Amino acid sequence: MCKMCDDPSLTMADVRADMFRTIEKYGWLVQYVEAEPGYASFAYTVGLTGKDAPELYVTGLDPQAAATLLNDAGRTILQGDLGPCDLYTAPDGRQYLLGQMVDVRDLLGAIEAYGPNFEALSLTPM
Repeated sequence: MCKMCDDPSLTMADVRADMFRTIEKYGWLVQYVEAEPGYASFAYTVGLTGKDAPELYVTGLDPQAAATLLNDAGRTILQGDLGPCDLYTAPDGRQYLLGQMVDVRDLLGAIEAYGPNFEALSLTPM
């Protein structure tokens, strides 16, 4: 559940400040969005843009699997070993194709941090 849903006393400013504290402490964060009827859950990074790398996005995984995948892929992309159209092999051996995202409007945390003009790559299972 979202932080404001869990604690209605929080404001958007509180959530935004917490997001930036987390990015400062860890370098980036993984934002998980629970599925709504008719839609798949998804997760994405916020903070890689600040390190001159694209944000990463994946859909259809549970929160732990998504965080593990995006954190490992984030470390790999910061090493300069991944880019658009590359294949990424996750720690569990699964392969994902990195595709350039054209529409980033669902990545609200990244938009809040960087505005609407940032690069993002989608990890698609092969």
